[in-house]
Amino acid sequence: MSRPASVELILSLKLDHQVAVVCDGQESHSFQLDGLFPDQQNGKIVLTDPNETGQRLFSALFPAGSIAFQAFEKRPRRTLLVAPDPAVHAIPWKYLYGPDGYLVLAYRLYTVCERKGWAQEALAYNMLVVAWPRIKEQGGKSMKQESLL
Repeated sequence: MSRPASVELILSLKLDHQVAVVCDGQESHSFQLDGLFPDQQNGKIVLTDPNETGQRLFSALFPAGSIAFQAFEKRPRRTLLVAPDPAVHAIPWKYLYGPDGYLVLAYRLYTVCERKGWAQEALAYNMLVVAWPRIKEQGGKSMKQESLL
């Protein structure tokens, strides 16, 4: 089975601080914005543990059984988050941490390269992001084979 090219998640803030998630045009689920980040000071998010924060974000965005989770399980090559509301857009989505680690690998390196006008380097980091799951999978197979020898 081939991997889908992309999945689009539209995140809309509702009046009751619920974020509605629409996945490729289908209503998926909603999650509560309040309490998503328990560590805050003066209304600003404090990241004490990026992995834990990323896992919490992943659970909110891809809860088991949801349409969004089903789309994620198909391992799309790209996931596009559309967050028109400033409060939802300000969430540090770059820390999304799923079963295979961070979803946005090399995000900071890509951003730095893009800002500095280093198009080739930015492209290389972007290609690394796309290839990383396969690299990780092959590396694991290699490690298993070596341990059998």
